[in-house]
Amino acid sequence: MTNEKISPLINRLAEETSEMASDNPSHRIRMDGVPEELMPLVRAINDLADRYEDSRQEKVRQGKAEDEEEKKILAAFVSELPEGVLICDAEGQILLYNKRAQVFLKETSENRKPVPDTSPRHLVPDKKRRGQVSGKPCRGKASEIRLGCSVFEVMERSLIEYALDEINERLKRNAVNAISRFVVKVKADRVLQTQMIPILNRLGQFTGFILVFNDITRQREADNRIDSLLQSLTKSARSPLASIRSAIEAIIEYPDMEAAYLQGFREIIHKESKTLGTILNHVADAYSSLVKARHSLVPILAPELTERIRRRARDRLGILIHPDPPPEDIRVKADAYSLLMAILFVLNQLKNETGRWEFACRIRGDGKFATLDLLWDGKPMDPDSLRRWEEGVLTIEDTHSHFILKEVLDHHEADIWSHAGGDGEKPYIRFLLPASDASEDENLRPVTVLPESASIFYDLDLFHQPGQNPELDNRLLTELTYTVLIREISEATRVEELMGRHSELPRLIRSMISAGTKMQRVTWLITTFSDAMLKKLTDFAVEELGPPPVPFALIILGSEGRKEQTLKTDQDNAIIFEDVPEDSGRAEEVRTYFLSIGEKVCVSLDQAGYAFCTGEIMAKNPKWCQPLSVWKSYFHTWIHEAEPEDLLHCSIFFDFRFGCGDPALVTRLSDYLMDALAGWTGFFRNMAENALYFTPPLGLFGNFLVKSKGKHRHCLDIKSAMTPIVDFTRIYALHNHIRETHTEERLYQLHLKNILTREAYKEINQAYSFMMQLRFLRQITAIIDEDSEPDNHIHPKKLSKMEQKMLKEALKKIGRLQAKLRFEFAGASTD
Repeated sequence: MTNEKISPLINRLAEETSEMASDNPSHRIRMDGVPEELMPLVRAINDLADRYEDSRQEKVRQGKAEDEEEKKILAAFVSELPEGVLICDAEGQILLYNKRAQVFLKETSENRKPVPDTSPRHLVPDKKRRGQVSGKPCRGKASEIRLGCSVFEVMERSLIEYALDEINERLKRNAVNAISRFVVKVKADRVLQTQMIPILNRLGQFTGFILVFNDITRQREADNRIDSLLQSLTKSARSPLASIRSAIEAIIEYPDMEAAYLQGFREIIHKESKTLGTILNHVADAYSSLVKARHSLVPILAPELTERIRRRARDRLGILIHPDPPPEDIRVKADAYSLLMAILFVLNQLKNETGRWEFACRIRGDGKFATLDLLWDGKPMDPDSLRRWEEGVLTIEDTHSHFILKEVLDHHEADIWSHAGGDGEKPYIRFLLPASDASEDENLRPVTVLPESASIFYDLDLFHQPGQNPELDNRLLTELTYTVLIREISEATRVEELMGRHSELPRLIRSMISAGTKMQRVTWLITTFSDAMLKKLTDFAVEELGPPPVPFALIILGSEGRKEQTLKTDQDNAIIFEDVPEDSGRAEEVRTYFLSIGEKVCVSLDQAGYAFCTGEIMAKNPKWCQPLSVWKSYFHTWIHEAEPEDLLHCSIFFDFRFGCGDPALVTRLSDYLMDALAGWTGFFRNMAENALYFTPPLGLFGNFLVKSKGKHRHCLDIKSAMTPIVDFTRIYALHNHIRETHTEERLYQLHLKNILTREAYKEINQAYSFMMQLRFLRQITAIIDEDSEPDNHIHPKKLSKMEQKMLKEALKKIGRLQAKLRFEFAGASTD
């Protein structure tokens, strides 16, 4: 056979052999067209492939057998536990539960309203993905609880969200104990104490969670019996104590009484002392047996509690909480979930009673007790209202806890009362709560780490089912993986460990958006990531250069300052440091130190994926690394002397926020800014004129105005389209002395101050959130699918009809906002 004929044949044999060895082990070389002299080689290759395939199948069978054996061992172990145990994957689907948990879940689900059957079709497994299990959500009847059921179908969503939120917060603080505890009330007045334990793999990625249920009904009964016992003691001891006291007083008053009378009084004292001793022994024995059951209250740090109150009140009730910084060493003993529900319930009632949407919150401690006060401006509330609330069921919007307020207070040995204020003090409601010292701190338990070699649950694929998007709001589940990434940043010991971390964001964010995570949450998570990176790099710089000579703060500007950073962003930062007198001889030394800090931080950020600012607005630029007095002079000039075109280049400085360092410097600069803005209408007119330069990309007949040539032909710049909303919100926020920098938070506070109607607030917020989502999706597509740099250019025709319609409505809304700006500010007179 000639070389011309054998060469293509050899190439074909090589390709088919390669296919068998890689993608398709079942493939065999075809015999057709193979010359007789090469047939032995082909048969040998196919025979070897058959042996390999048989060996591979045998290993798979052995692996499955071993897995099944491990699963049986685990199932047998879990089934014998006295606690109820339920194990879920990262998407909230139930993988395993024991009989004890089944009883508890049945009682829980029987208390819940039936859920309409809206099973998504994607829960049916794709036949192309081998080995995956059909996720069949249980609906309404407790008897249908089974593997693959959604945990949200058998437990209140608010409970799971609360627990995951608490775990998130603990992981952010690098707490060893990332367990969340809460109490749930089920059928027949059964009370369960529940622990949620996250499961992380060796890479620190969230792969699921375990719920452990303990029946504490007897414990709560013990609490009630202890109260009754103490009341009985008070009542029973009163009579013998009175007799003893009277006898002793008589002996003291009449020291020369006759011997017979004296003996009588002595007998009374002896008799009543024995009676009192019997009562005390009985109470002591009963109390000793009862008090052992009281273990459901765990310590929670005061700053952690106030932060949860602030976020939950805002998200669930639309109430703005302004917490006073509580002392770091105060710990409140509480069942955190039920206490938080009680506080939110009271806040909701206060809102209805007082008509107020803003409250202050403060926590103080004095050893055994802590006080939590909710304060407001205006008239005090009716004291009788509070007594009515105590008998009310803790219902907040669609969340029903089955507890009444008085039950929660009694369980915590807490009390509540109202104070009318006066003498310059605001009216308030006070919670008196048990406090805990450091010796009673939480029992530390590590996060569960599963071995990577094998799974011990009912199906290997339940922990990882790519392509599925169950009917779950798994926003918080997804965030746990994100939190682990942030924790790894905070634990880094070298700058090199932070390099490349930024590249992990696109896929994480895509999964969040696909899971339905709100854009405000996505941008908040990116902000948290960037803040962690900035703080760690600053720590490295300080560690290298030595302690700072004076207090300083690194501030963040622009989109990151608004907590709206996307995947296409550059650095915008600056440094503020405490003033040093020029004649002290240290001024130049201090400036040189902080410029070195700025240089190191900015260079490291660039290497970590945050590009240098093209406008040089960075802490390594001497102009933007200045003492507080210089920063005040900058703002004075911008407010009082700048022309509109000057403000175009410095508007991002009005979105500054604290990054790391000493927050007091940033607060002082913010105070100065608010005072300087008062009454200067010319500044707001200039800002409004700049905002009117950007026009929405809509034509006269409602068509999109897109680029006609160049790389981004037929596209529109979604970032530029969103800019007027940012400008509109910034102007109104500064005009109304709102210190928040986040656009959506500014809009919300404008609504609370009645600057925006509820309808206007919702429309603007939805428009901004929708365009931000389009922007993120475009950037993720560029990075992941196109392997290119992220950009902000949207091709309208590639959007769905519904998305096109929503985008047009959003752009029309921008036009109306600009008309409002023009009417209210552009015509303002000069100062």
